[in-house]
Parts: sequence; structure tokens; C-alpha cells
Amino acid sequence: MSEVTPQVPTESDKEKFDRLFPYVREYQALASKFKINDIFQDNGGKYLQLLMILGLTTDGAREGNDAIDADGNEYEIKTVNLDLQHQFTTHHHMNPVIIAKYRKVDWYFAAFKNIELQVIYRLKPEHMEPFYQRWEQKWHDDGGKDINNPKIPLTYVMANGEVIWLPEGSQGFIRPKLIKDPNRPVRTRKKKSSAALDASLFEEATVKIACSLCHGRGGDVEINCPNCNGSGYDPNEDNPFAQCHSCYGDGTVQADVCPNCSGEGTISEEAE
Repeated sequence: MSEVTPQVPTESDKEKFDRLFPYVREYQALASKFKINDIFQDNGGKYLQLLMILGLTTDGAREGNDAIDADGNEYEIKTVNLDLQHQFTTHHHMNPVIIAKYRKVDWYFAAFKNIELQVIYRLKPEHMEPFYQRWEQKWHDDGGKDINNPKIPLTYVMANGEVIWLPEGSQGFIRPKLIKDPNRPVRTRKKKSSAALDASLFEEATVKIACSLCHGRGGDVEINCPNCNGSGYDPNEDNPFAQCHSCYGDGTVQADVCPNCSGEGTISEEAE
């Protein structure tokens, strides 16, 4: 007679959560030593890892810069999830006061893939100066209106920053391609027929397909730089080999709104 293999009870999601949560509490306890009050808020869990790798501390306040080293030097730290976008956010109320604070410090840029750290770059104030000048000019041109969260492209960080950390065994960092999120809902709008025609008889049948440029995301898409048309060279400079001031020689820029689908994520196509 063959032996009957006993069935192992299947662990439910709630049971797994209950089993893992004590370790989450330990994670938070460690973060609290670094004055991070919530590992689930404002990338607190990721900042804890970065502070330990970089040998930095924080005072836990939202004023001032993000971190400080043993010699009293302050730093800004920015993170990005490569599964979501390829540009770093900055400040929701960018203005000359914030820019003056930024000018005094080095910046660390950390790229994560989901929660897995991929690379850390360090940029000096001179590397950040082109952004400061651009933001100041825009602030003044807009009549003193604060700029809402201007972005710093990952491509610029890669081209100008110093790699100071890579995962063990890694030979270097390669920027991955953004892929469409299969869970993103596709928004559709019914195409209206001409008012001069009977809608019930002459309305064109259309279908919605995913935009081929942004792959359904609607934004955060890499496009040819409109200033240099993808050449990487500034067309307004006397020097024919001068670097483009918009894309910094990369030839591409990140667009918040896809120009192909106007941010819809889909385009209309006549049904066959």
C-alpha cells in the first residue's frame, strides 16, 4: 500500500502578514534610531538603507537638507523607482530660498527597482548649477510663482554623477526601459460624429489601442529633445559642437505628458 502524503495547511495572506509583521516592527525600530518615524511614509524605509550605506544621519525634521555626515556636511537625497519613472522629483514649491539651500550641498541620487537598490550617484553643486539657474529664471519669468516639483532626468545624473555604490558583484548600472503597467486602467472615450450627420447612422466605429510611444502610461515618456531635435547639440550656439542646454547632450528628454496621445495612454483607430 502506497503511503499517503500528509497535506500541509496552506497559509492565508492574512496569516502570512501576521507572521511577517513582527519583522516590520523591528525594521521600524531600527529606523527610529535614525529619526525616521514611519518607514512607509516619504520613502522612509529606503532612506534608512541609504543613510546606513552612506554613513549619514538625519535630524528627523522636514526643514533643512536631508542628511548630515560626521563632519557636519549636509546632503540632499533623492530616490526614484525605475519601474515607475526615470526622473527624480525635487520640491513642490521650488523658489529662490529653496534653491539657495540646495546650492550649498552635494546631492545623492538613488535608483531603486521596486524596493531593490540598484545604484547611488553623487553630484556636486557645479553639476546641479544648470538646474538652479533654469529654475530661478522660470520663477522670475512667472512673476515669483513657485515651481511645482521640477524634475531631474536620470540620464543627466548618469552622465554627470559619480557612482559611489553598486550591488555586490555588479559591474555597472544600465538604465532599463520603462514598461507598461498591465494593471493601469485603459481610459476610453466614445468618438462623437459630426453634428451635421445622424449619429445613429453615420457615427464612425473606432477602437482604442495602446499608444505606441508611451505604451499606455500616458506620460513619463522619453522623446527626442525638441530643442536640438535629438542631435544633442545646441542649435543656437555659435559652436557647432556645443552641448544642448535642454537635454545636456543626451538627445532625449522625459516628457510628463505623452505628445502622441496627449496623456490618454490610448489612441483611436478605425475599426475594420
